[in-house]
Amino acid sequence: MKIQDLKLYTNQIEDLKTFYLDILELPGEVHSSTMFSVQVGWTRVRFEENPVADSTPVYHFAINIPSNLFDESKKWLSERVDLLEKDGSSEVYFKFWEAKALYAFDPAGNIVEWISRKENEIVHSQHFSHRHMLGVSEIGLVVNDVQQVSRELQDAIGAGTYSIDNEEMSMVGDPAGVIIVTKIDRTWLMTDIPAAVHPMEITVESNRCLRMDIKGYPYKFNTIFNGGGC
Repeated sequence: MKIQDLKLYTNQIEDLKTFYLDILELPGEVHSSTMFSVQVGWTRVRFEENPVADSTPVYHFAINIPSNLFDESKKWLSERVDLLEKDGSSEVYFKFWEAKALYAFDPAGNIVEWISRKENEIVHSQHFSHRHMLGVSEIGLVVNDVQQVSRELQDAIGAGTYSIDNEEMSMVGDPAGVIIVTKIDRTWLMTDIPAAVHPMEITVESNRCLRMDIKGYPYKFNTIFNGGGC
């Protein structure tokens, strides 16, 4: 279930332009003074100026990287960003996924993760660059009733859960793309930041066509049918 398009909001549009376009060297386009987009592998990520007064949107999303370039990605990223550390290490190992991950804040405080899963693509390269960011594979969706929203998403898009499904967190999707339905105030990994509700729009590839709002939340959800239009 690939995440094809992601629309997020920010109070720091100019700083994010510099971070994603110049520091991470991602290809992108400045659409206006209040919006720009970057292409992260198969995912277009759009950042738009936050229209809500007195709010500071903070999101968590993850980017898949090749399974054979984790060490190279760590070196490349550490030259450009301050990797988050816990107990003296910047690497997080997920035994149940056979995956390693790195984390950093972007200038708006978003928690960006780069994850190398065993299932991820292998590339024939000895060096890492922005071209090896394969696509956004996770986006956090913060709600009060995790199981209710998880079931709604599963029923709507015809997806199951991937590895974790409990009252605090439910992962809807597969290794290519996961919606992390997480409980309000649950702390994001590698930080002390509580998960909070902020508006977003998510478009995923599916075998169904739909456009839906998640009732009670500022979330819009769309699908693209098998890579084509709906």
